[in-house]
Amino acid sequence: MTENRLGLLKLLLEVFKTKFPFPLIGFVFIIIPVVTLIPVRYFLESIKDTCEKYDHTAIAAKGKDLKATVTELQTQYNVTINEAYHPQIITYTYNDGQVKTDKFKTLIDPDKPTFKVGDTLNIRLYKGETIIKNLEPYSFPVFLFYTLPIIFLIIGIPLFLMGLLPVLRKYKAITGITS
Repeated sequence: MTENRLGLLKLLLEVFKTKFPFPLIGFVFIIIPVVTLIPVRYFLESIKDTCEKYDHTAIAAKGKDLKATVTELQTQYNVTINEAYHPQIITYTYNDGQVKTDKFKTLIDPDKPTFKVGDTLNIRLYKGETIIKNLEPYSFPVFLFYTLPIIFLIIGIPLFLMGLLPVLRKYKAITGITS
């Protein structure tokens, strides 16, 4: 029985070699995204600010209203959206029984600054997470980095199948397996 299996495995390998290099290239193009996607995902999640990971819709729907005071404004000039907008990190303090500090990242038009240090904000608080009312949160669209592995998969799967399907047909014909 073991010799029979080894013979079939050798046969599969020989038939697979006849379709070389397509299956090998396809296999590599499938393995690369699978192996790299997991570390890239964890790396991209680790570089996000804590305030970018908040569930903004839940906070807006279930949060309670509070007042906060702007303590710091930080504009990220190295990121430009539509050649005019830059992300701005607004740091503020609020009192919910004790004084706490939080941040909110949003896009601000540089021609019309919205806040100054010392301004009062309307915020919503839910489960220790806050958002500024009437402002849209900004987060870098990291999902764009996931498209590159998908492109590799789209190229790799057909190449791999170009080599695999004839091998399976030949294997079924030799072994007498019917589906």
